[in-house]
Amino acid sequence: MLLKLPEFENLPFLSNVIRGKQIDTFVMIYDQSDLEGGPLRFKQILAAIRSNVRSFPQFQHLYSPSPLAKNGETWTLDETFDAEFHVRHIALPKPGDWRQFCIQIARLHARPLDQTRPLWEINVVEGLDNVTEDSKGYFALVCKVHHALMKNDADIGMLWSLHDGYEPPAKDSTVVDSSLTGMVSDLFHFGGTKLISPISQSLQVAFNQGYKVSKNVFPMVRFFTSGLLGQRKVSYTRFNTNISNFRVWETCTIELEKLDTIKKAFPGAYYEHVTLSILGDALKTFLEDKEELGSANLRTFVLDTNLDGENINFDASVMNLATDVKEFEERLALYADDCIDRQKVKTLSIKANKISPLQSLSYSNTLLHSIQSDSLGSPIANTALVFLPEYKKEVTLLGAPLRYFSCVPEITDGLGLIHTATIIDGNLNLTFTSCREMMTEPDVYRDTLKQSAEKLYQIAKQRLGELDA
Repeated sequence: MLLKLPEFENLPFLSNVIRGKQIDTFVMIYDQSDLEGGPLRFKQILAAIRSNVRSFPQFQHLYSPSPLAKNGETWTLDETFDAEFHVRHIALPKPGDWRQFCIQIARLHARPLDQTRPLWEINVVEGLDNVTEDSKGYFALVCKVHHALMKNDADIGMLWSLHDGYEPPAKDSTVVDSSLTGMVSDLFHFGGTKLISPISQSLQVAFNQGYKVSKNVFPMVRFFTSGLLGQRKVSYTRFNTNISNFRVWETCTIELEKLDTIKKAFPGAYYEHVTLSILGDALKTFLEDKEELGSANLRTFVLDTNLDGENINFDASVMNLATDVKEFEERLALYADDCIDRQKVKTLSIKANKISPLQSLSYSNTLLHSIQSDSLGSPIANTALVFLPEYKKEVTLLGAPLRYFSCVPEITDGLGLIHTATIIDGNLNLTFTSCREMMTEPDVYRDTLKQSAEKLYQIAKQRLGELDA
């Protein structure tokens, strides 16, 4: 199967082609079982969102790509903005188990946002009575947000500041538009915009038509030339082909106590090393069982968040998963000793002193999306891992503790499997997103991840016993 033409982020004329897909879906699960006043009502959550969104004017604006605007985008106040339109109330059918929840998340993410409204929505999902053994009364916020809103967000962001104890920034009714079209609008009382808009729209239509024609030609040229020039360094798997419009989403939850045991058995190993080792073993096993594992080592993107003075850096690297090494513990030892080939591909730096975990996920996903576009769709890695450090601070929403958070990143042609690792409430949640046509059995892959984690845990216990002896 040949790859489709990638979206060109660096060409603003094609921005409506690429930016329409730049959506992150954030998943947060809360425990309201011990609330003194009983379960929260939808109108309480809606009131909190409505109050909070007033402090974030960009969430009240229409986003539109424009070839003549700075960064290829303009913002216009939605005169008919109604926060309630963006907040929906749904419930899982009985019995409300984890499988039903995952299917609902995948469907919500795959559904496009209304382009005629500000590009965000929050789904309040109730009925999560059996997602875990003691989840009676749990509810979730499933938040779909365009990348443009997250990068323009102030301080810790609209979504995270919904939580108790976080103060939103001072209210501001305007969004400063420094684009060319914005300045012309101010100068001519929006007359300039009316003149420029038809030209902008015509250019977008012309380039989009060219895109549709070329997407059937460029993949063949790129595929064969990259092979002839020896540029294909990645062994193609099912996850390096075309994606469909349908998604699957799942989570493998691993207790931190087990990861701490593994770390203790392998000095120098961090949570990220252990996660990579589990991921590599599971992906290798999954492809071997389907007789699709090639002779070349599997490779993965690794995205980290680092503080650098007044800046926050998001680093993307490509590393070898050492799947040619047979023994599990040998691979982890190589990771811990930094003996694995790891090459930095790109860095995204933002000037900020603090951002929320959701913003970290969004920036990492944006960086990953950008790299895939820069590569013209030619796969650089077989999968990706977005790793967030442990979030130790207690977080509550109207008194209900946050028990889980993760996201559904946007997969692309050439990269149809992305993992996200978040740590909260004593667990590491290793979540994966894929195309439904590629990952036809997400429960099998989830169980493979669990088996790899348990296998490494047993190896660690045995190794610690030998060390004690």
